[in-house]
Amino acid sequence: MPYSYTQIAQYLRCPRSYCYRYLDGWREKETRAAMIFGRRFEKALESFFCGGDCGATLHREWGAFRDTPLEFKKGGNLGSGGPSGRASP
Repeated sequence: MPYSYTQIAQYLRCPRSYCYRYLDGWREKETRAAMIFGRRFEKALESFFCGGDCGATLHREWGAFRDTPLEFKKGGNLGSGGPSGRASP
């Protein structure tokens, strides 16, 4: 089984946390906008390289978080409307 740098660093920082995440499959609830968007963007790139419609994939993946309150780097929660703080019609 190959290990990534992140897995090794996680284990060295906290073996119990490593166990929860990598052995038991627990995941943190995603609330950080940058992390959510980054993972959705990776899915869109995967779709692109597999010959799919990357725009549709990104729209579908990002749309799943439309009503999720997100956290932004400056610490504020701007609600479900995105960076402007306004809700979409």
